[in-house]
Amino acid sequence: MLFFFTNKNFNKITILDAPYLSNSGYKLLMNPTTPRKPLALYLSLIGLLSVYYAFHQIRIPGSYAMGDFLINYTGGFVRRGLLGEIFRLLSLLTHINSLWFVFLLQAVAFSIFLVVVYRLAVGLRWTYALNAVIFSPATCAFMALTPAESMRKEIILYALLALLCLRWFARLRDATIIILLLLLTPFLILTHDALLFYLPYVFAAVVLQCGSLTRACKLMAFSTAATILAALAVAKHPGNKETATAICSSLGTTLQPFGSQNTNVCSGSIVWLQISFTQAHKFTVSCIQNYHFFRSYIPLILLVILPAALVLHTLYYHYRLHHEVLVVVGCSLISWAASSLLFYIAVDWDRWISMHAVCMMLLLLLLSSRIDIQSIEVSTPPSQAHRFASATALFLYLFAVTLVMPSTHHEYVDIYHYLRNVDQQHTYIRSHKIGTSHTTAISANTKTPDILCRH
Repeated sequence: MLFFFTNKNFNKITILDAPYLSNSGYKLLMNPTTPRKPLALYLSLIGLLSVYYAFHQIRIPGSYAMGDFLINYTGGFVRRGLLGEIFRLLSLLTHINSLWFVFLLQAVAFSIFLVVVYRLAVGLRWTYALNAVIFSPATCAFMALTPAESMRKEIILYALLALLCLRWFARLRDATIIILLLLLTPFLILTHDALLFYLPYVFAAVVLQCGSLTRACKLMAFSTAATILAALAVAKHPGNKETATAICSSLGTTLQPFGSQNTNVCSGSIVWLQISFTQAHKFTVSCIQNYHFFRSYIPLILLVILPAALVLHTLYYHYRLHHEVLVVVGCSLISWAASSLLFYIAVDWDRWISMHAVCMMLLLLLLSSRIDIQSIEVSTPPSQAHRFASATALFLYLFAVTLVMPSTHHEYVDIYHYLRNVDQQHTYIRSHKIGTSHTTAISANTKTPDILCRH
């Protein structure tokens, strides 16, 4: 996971960003900038695997990802229904199954995200901490490591935030920025209400690109007002059994009882529309107790935060990006505090954590792009740098294969059980063919508690 290459010019290197040094002396064997080909290969692999799993989600009856995208307004205005309504209308006009429009959006949005990550990362100081952020299983690789959770609606947020981190955004006129934000931020809330709690990262990106907190507040004033109105409308229309039944009828199937086997598209995300927030919280508490959420997720959160904290430490103290780091930290803390409501009422803790990790990664890449990499001074002994590189690689490996996001078992798993679970998921996916009815029954081995503890 750690890639390096040659450069003889050096001045100063700190322990947090020292490239791998030769034991024979202080001669740099590697260039401190990001290697293009290995990074492109890694992101391409992640993209291909994620799109592959998204494609095969079409075959899986009761797919939460697909069901979430198909929520529409046939039963009246309801949370998360805007995108599904667009897909429904497109399906009526073109006579193409809505699932194919969902897959197209997933592939395009995730491709935009990965391309922007590559463009932001290329040419940056290649530090061990930033390395750990990019290659963390909670960031780019999350979609590939958790096939059942692949390509949910947050990929739209990732694509938007990634585009905001590019240089072209800073060159736009204020009027253009206002219009774009006015259209896009309410769209995110009407697409998925949970994205509201991650908008502070969007605000941080606008502040960093504008270079002024005051200007950013002015640019986002109208979009903030529109977002609040959208959030209030969504809060007043959380959904009910009648709405869910109407949505299922528009999809040519019937609503399944809550907690039943995933036999069709209406036994996944859509079934949760008939559940109140109080009921959802009770289920979450039950899952926390039965599947040891705190034992699994607290160490996971620490592992996600640690590399980002190291990068921020270096940016603040070594590169003197005081204002920028404070903006990122402040917005991140606000988002974590706001998203605590999601941890309270929903069981998708792995997703909520991953969303924080991905948004933070994009902001760190944006900040790192402002570093002047020309002056480097060696201050780390070669043996220490070698041990630090090895420790970082070992950390990333163990994080990826022994502390994989526990979305399936909700507990620690070793590499054997993880690979066996991936093989079982792959076998199940391959057993369903395109064109199979959404009412096809799944294996009777699926346990109801797992269904209740995943949505």
